[in-house]
Amino acid sequence: MLPRPRDETPDVPIFLHFMVGSGGTPAFTPLAPLNHGDTFPVTFGGEATYGYHCNFHPEMLGTVIVSNAATSSDVSVLIENGPPKCFNPETVSILPSGTVRWYYPPISITAAVLMIASGGQALADEALAANSGCFECHSVNTKMIGPAFHDIAAKYQGNARARVALIETMKKGGKGNWTDVSGGVPMPPYSPRLSDAEIERLVDWVLSL
Repeated sequence: MLPRPRDETPDVPIFLHFMVGSGGTPAFTPLAPLNHGDTFPVTFGGEATYGYHCNFHPEMLGTVIVSNAATSSDVSVLIENGPPKCFNPETVSILPSGTVRWYYPPISITAAVLMIASGGQALADEALAANSGCFECHSVNTKMIGPAFHDIAAKYQGNARARVALIETMKKGGKGNWTDVSGGVPMPPYSPRLSDAEIERLVDWVLSL
């Protein structure tokens, strides 16, 4: 998904619950997935207005106003999974050369149990995909460096051997199955970085889409 344009906005960073930047000023450089309990700081330059949104959840919108009229040079924004999902506060103001810190709070055991008990297993699997770095090359609906997960599910629908093959590809890495999309960029191995059980969960989630 392309960044959501804003009037008079010099740059529109993209948020995925882990931060991937569109470049420009400021440079939201790629980094490791933002896990629960992590903080993502960005130091801004001169006066300007910066709009941003979550590429994973486009209803989540936020704005950073860099202004000499601001009263603080260091502010925090909470990433809330909701409901509703939002940045809290949605709009912050900081002085030039100030820093905004996005904070993704830890998930409690109680919250995790309630999420799964209320039918949120798919959301839990989606979160595992995000925290494992899958969304650096894939998205659910749109091809990126690799194919969209919906396209993978459609290609292997009804194929009894697909699950085993995809699990092996995730474990060992692969190349050549989606060259028309990837241009030959290989998929890196996920084992032993992820356990066998986690890899199986991710494959089952993709095939369920």
